[in-house]
Amino acid sequence: MTSRRWAPLVAAGPNVRQLSARRLATRTRLLDAARRVFVDRGVFAATVEEICDAAGFTRGAFYSNFSDKDSLIEAVLLRESDAILEMLTELAEHAGSGSDSPASGICAGSGGDDLGEVLAQFFAAQPLGREHYLIHTELRLAAMRDPGAHVFFNEISARQWSRMADAVLVTLRRAGLEPTVPTEDLVEILYGILERSTVRALVEDVTDVDLLARRLLPTVLAALTRPVADRSLPGSWIVTPDQ
Repeated sequence: MTSRRWAPLVAAGPNVRQLSARRLATRTRLLDAARRVFVDRGVFAATVEEICDAAGFTRGAFYSNFSDKDSLIEAVLLRESDAILEMLTELAEHAGSGSDSPASGICAGSGGDDLGEVLAQFFAAQPLGREHYLIHTELRLAAMRDPGAHVFFNEISARQWSRMADAVLVTLRRAGLEPTVPTEDLVEILYGILERSTVRALVEDVTDVDLLARRLLPTVLAALTRPVADRSLPGSWIVTPDQ
């Protein structure tokens, strides 16, 4: 990857809505292939030729959709972020409606049904696993190694973390709970535990990537939340350090 400033978020890639169905299908296959190759080979080791081969296209098809490898990386990053934002939006809209997540009931004996529902919703919204962890680690490393990429990466990250904080807060409120620390800090803690659980499982070849998280999250969330004193408070209320 060359060292250059990645494009601003609003200008990243072509306007997908204006692409023909055929070109959109080609672009989607290239993005899918790039994701697989980045997971298997790493962002820096992966070549345009490998991505084209994985997608079943020529270099001409690649350069009809992306100006270079950097623009492809931008598009992969943006698509990953959009997928997470969509899941977080769904989480906020359906919080409290029940969940079939494996995390349901993990709080038995550790804080009640409300806390168990919050954790079930949070687990359900996190696309953690080997591929998700590796692709996001690779994209983070690409941004860290290229000083010019910071603006683009940070803009996407800020949007994602803000939406995650909103979703967690809404989920807590519907369970009758509120954070005792700033919501953004709570999200950092919860996601950190989930990520560490994934890393540990991958390194130790454990099938259940949520094993450590299920053990730690109930205690941590119980310690960092409290029952809402006034349920009439607006859902956008966020605790601040001096409250």
